[in-house]
Amino acid sequence: MKRLKHISLIISLFLSFSCVQTDDFDLPKIETVEPDITVNTTISAIKKAYDQSGEKIFTFNASDTSIFEAYVISSDESGNFYKLLILQDKPENPTSGIEILIDLKTYYSKYNFGRKVYIKIAGMSITNEKGKYKMGFLDRNEVSELPESLIDEFIIRSSKTEEIIPKNLQFSEYSKDNLNTYIQIQNVQFQYYEIGKTIAGEPYDKYSAERKLIQCNNQITTILSNSTYVKFKSYLIPENKGFLNAVFTMDYYAEKYVLVLNDLSTFDFTDEERCDPNFLVCDGIVTNGLKCC
Repeated sequence: MKRLKHISLIISLFLSFSCVQTDDFDLPKIETVEPDITVNTTISAIKKAYDQSGEKIFTFNASDTSIFEAYVISSDESGNFYKLLILQDKPENPTSGIEILIDLKTYYSKYNFGRKVYIKIAGMSITNEKGKYKMGFLDRNEVSELPESLIDEFIIRSSKTEEIIPKNLQFSEYSKDNLNTYIQIQNVQFQYYEIGKTIAGEPYDKYSAERKLIQCNNQITTILSNSTYVKFKSYLIPENKGFLNAVFTMDYYAEKYVLVLNDLSTFDFTDEERCDPNFLVCDGIVTNGLKCC
């Protein structure tokens, strides 16, 4: 009898606890604290320090306390960037940009587009390839990726993500001063001979695919460059005119200016009125004694 009373008591307690309203229990709030860092230099100043060194590769002293802030404008989520973090100095109207080589795949989950970061330059190396400055780790005679285990010592992630406002640029305004910045190109279309091709999925495309763009108001051309590993490689080149937001940089060999997309959400070609020149169509008709073709 005592045993039955004991069991009844346990059941009663269980039922009473199971009926307790849990609405009063809130999930803990996770607060991200902004790192306490004093910024004392800029991307432009870092470039000038390199230029003044006169060296092909310049390594900052391990005791250097210089730190600059920057904003992430590249993303490897779609596969167009690989172990390459591109930063600019301001979220709007940037004046300078730079590349940081990092041995980290899928970095977009940590250094997302618009993320503010702080770069500690002590021990890092910098070089310049025809106007394209890049920083990383000195490996023998070249600047290589920061090892994954050391990235957090050089790149400090801020708690802030800012809206990146693309800088409106004309093809005629291309210059080294704008390299590694996020820009918008308006009134642009793909050359007629690119229509029907894929973004980066043609049999002859190796590693990267280049597609020619032309700006209607000045008839100047440029190149859209995409990795053959990009997720949207099979997307067909649009026939229409429009605009795109992209990272303005140089190709792998630093030989020519190119545009690189983060993803297709920054790609809008919906204007059906193209600006192709009028081509003479040969129909074999004789005019004034002269036969076409």
